[in-house]
Formats: sequence, C-alpha cells, structure tokens
Amino acid sequence: NYSVDILVQTHAGAVGPRIQAALDMVAAHVRQCALCSGKGHVCEVCNSDEVIFSFDPNTHRCEACGLVLHRACTRLMATGCPRCARLARRRDSAEKLLPAEEAS
Repeated sequence: NYSVDILVQTHAGAVGPRIQAALDMVAAHVRQCALCSGKGHVCEVCNSDEVIFSFDPNTHRCEACGLVLHRACTRLMATGCPRCARLARRRDSAEKLLPAEEAS
C-alpha cells in the first residue's frame, strides 16, 4: 500500500535520492564488513586485486555460472565466460575418466 504522500514525493523526484542514499549505505557496509566483503569476486580476466560485487555498476555477471567480471573485461573475452569454459573442460575430463555404462 502506498500513501498519496509517497506518490507525490515520487513524482517530485524526492524518493530517488533517498533510495540511492540507502543503496550507498548498504554498499559501504558490504565493502567494510569482513563477512559481507568475503562474498566479493576477483575478475578472472584481468586478475586485478580489486574486489568487485555484482551490484557494482561497472560489472557483469554471467547468467550461466554467476561469475562476476569487470564490464570492460567482458569485451576482451573472445571465447566467452572463463568459468563456464573451465567447468565444461572439467566435465569433459570427468566423462572420459568414468567408464561408459553398458547398454542393457
């Protein structure tokens, strides 16, 4: 349920800055909290020391595996997501090592 006051504030553009302030506060917490910052990612393309998060505006998240990369680094990838490629190679290797099931 929304009040008329909230709708008027939204129309006047007053709600957006408050939402942005709340998002900034949450992002600052995530970066400073030892537990939350442990959920960050390191870009597998450039291997930068910077810890990145999926909510950062300059990042891209692979829809298939969830890998988070710098948006600029995704343009450097010619073969697609490095984690998806690595997982596919492991899957192929595991299938070759496992004996084939005999047909009944």
